[in-house]
Amino acid sequence: MEMTVMNRNHIILAAALQSLVLLSSCQKSDEPTADEQKLIEIVLDAPGSHSSTRAQVLPSKESLTLTARFNKNEKFQAMAVNKKTGEKEYLREHEVKDVSDDGKTCTISIGQPSALQDVAPTIYGASGKEMVEYWSLSEGIPRTLGIKASLIRTRWANFNAPVWFEFVYNKNSSQHVQCKHLGTYEVLHIKNLSSDDITFKLQDFAVADKWYHEEAVFLPISRTVATDLPEYFIDKMTDEAVVKVVPQAEETVISWYMPTGTTINQAKLIATVNGTTVRSQNTLSSEVKIETGHAYHMYVTWDGKQLTFGKGGIKEAALDIAIDNMPGEEL
Repeated sequence: MEMTVMNRNHIILAAALQSLVLLSSCQKSDEPTADEQKLIEIVLDAPGSHSSTRAQVLPSKESLTLTARFNKNEKFQAMAVNKKTGEKEYLREHEVKDVSDDGKTCTISIGQPSALQDVAPTIYGASGKEMVEYWSLSEGIPRTLGIKASLIRTRWANFNAPVWFEFVYNKNSSQHVQCKHLGTYEVLHIKNLSSDDITFKLQDFAVADKWYHEEAVFLPISRTVATDLPEYFIDKMTDEAVVKVVPQAEETVISWYMPTGTTINQAKLIATVNGTTVRSQNTLSSEVKIETGHAYHMYVTWDGKQLTFGKGGIKEAALDIAIDNMPGEEL
């Protein structure tokens, strides 16, 4: 699926959607002062062949593809890491600049590693989600770099597309870096077939095995997902997945999460319609495993009495960054 990222935490979706990005700091007390770090410039490409790191996701009537583009107000957090020793150095955060006309590339300035220059550190950056120093509840597991990755459910306008990057720092050469998508995008389309306005809120899914992690931290060094989390790393969801749908119209709600790598098996939708909790009268299943870097579309209708999943099931769209829209494929 292609997707576009909106400002500081939005995504422009060149598909039938809209979608996010942010990064936070690790141990502010260890941050260097302005005098301690010189700046280096990095050219960023968005996820896909040639694009930008952050994107706004907005709905498109013509395609299911999500297209990511840089936002001029985007900010990235960055950390230099010595992979051999685990030593880390926080690099100052800066906004993007010199965004290309097509939104696919931009330039950011970050602090030049000082303490780690002799070891060719790997630099990690992120936007749309907070970058942290992660530690496990289990004993004997060393601290490592993490990116908060708990479930998000929200309206398009409030959504930031999370992306991240990594590269080995070389002070003697210019840096041109490809950003990567973080997580999975799930778009719920709500069609109101009744004769009255409805207020719809996505709550959850009733299913034996969930295909998404509700609470997670992405560990970019190992490219794994941690779910053994102290409370500090858990982002509490806000009640933002609420939309008003007028008669015979359609609205969408976006979910973002780290997938578990399983399929969707007989899931029932739990939602609130005009203040009353309801469950879909049928279930939704998919034979395809839900994966990072993809977008999935679900469709439900409200007829005034019941919520019903559409016969089309789930549709998948590309998340690569590209100019051309690609139609989603039904799974």
